Amino acid sequence: MLQSPTYIHFRSQWQLLGPDSPGQPIDRRSFQDLMNALNEQPEPIDLDDFSYRPDRCEMGKIRGTRPKGGGAEFTKLIYLNDQLTLVEEWADITADEFREKFVKVLTNWFRFFPNTVIIAQNCCLRALVQPVNFPNSRQFLGDQVLKIGEPIQSTFETMPFKIGFTVTVLRPIQNYQLVIDTTINSWRDNRSVWVQVNGSSPIAPPINATNPETAKVPFEHCKNFLETEAIRFLNEFDKKV
Repeated sequence: MLQSPTYIHFRSQWQLLGPDSPGQPIDRRSFQDLMNALNEQPEPIDLDDFSYRPDRCEMGKIRGTRPKGGGAEFTKLIYLNDQLTLVEEWADITADEFREKFVKVLTNWFRFFPNTVIIAQNCCLRALVQPVNFPNSRQFLGDQVLKIGEPIQSTFETMPFKIGFTVTVLRPIQNYQLVIDTTINSWRDNRSVWVQVNGSSPIAPPINATNPETAKVPFEHCKNFLETEAIRFLNEFDKKV
């Protein structure tokens, strides 16, 4: 069986309605107040970088740099084009901790922008898993899962450095449909399998100051899809041959 997934990326994005409504300032002071509130105890999000212009605000923290060109480790909260996005890149927290973090973000967002509502949500989780019986993820996906290893090697002059596939499913949730796009690829270390689950849905009724925890629902469905159905499918092929 595959090892438990190691999460490396979380992203939640919310489509807002109302930022341009009368009496709803979207200004530097409001965003600075939001950042200060997010850094308050208990469980501060610990943001220390802030930039603002009228059409965009970004606050975040660079935690470090991954070795071998892996890029920066960071937390970012971005407002742009009536969308609010929270990102954890090379996450050092669990999916459950990220879920609680974005609930805190939304709770405080509605403190300072009370005339806004959320009408749609997009969730993204990325994780690495390692097959137990295959040392090479391209071999595992190409030969064992997709059964295309031999024609690939006989057709292409060089072996592709990435092999994978995408699956899209619809899941009914309360009053709407959640579209889950799942992408599974070989990872650049040739040992791990990269799994991304991306879920998009309208939110009905909209999220406002009274129900920020509603945002947990589609995120939990995406997390469960990755940890159960996607992993269970791959486990069907992680067997000695």
